[in-house]
Amino acid sequence: MRTAFLALCICAANVCSAASADAEAILRKELAGLNLKAPESDAARDLAAAKPRCYSVNGFSRHFPAVTDERSRAYCSRVEVNLDGTSDVIQGKEHRTLIGQAIEYAKAYNQYVIKNRKIEP
Repeated sequence: MRTAFLALCICAANVCSAASADAEAILRKELAGLNLKAPESDAARDLAAAKPRCYSVNGFSRHFPAVTDERSRAYCSRVEVNLDGTSDVIQGKEHRTLIGQAIEYAKAYNQYVIKNRKIEP
């Protein structure tokens, strides 16, 4: 009985470790093509190309960082891009860092888009 319990614990730890690595890998891939140092330049490029977006992150529910009013949330919901791998369940130190980067990027990007949008999508 003890051996079976120990084997189950080891298996569960391996599954948690794999899930953590998966969330990190997914989020790392999501962030790879973004200009994390200057999200506003990405937003300006997308607005100029008439391809605006608003980035959402996952937590207790999905939300748009830095988007506070109902009209802007409605706008963002029509051009939403979700940053997969974000979560309110932190799966390790690296995951925490990546989530922080995703939230900061989304805040700056979304603020720029909301402030500079010309037309509703």
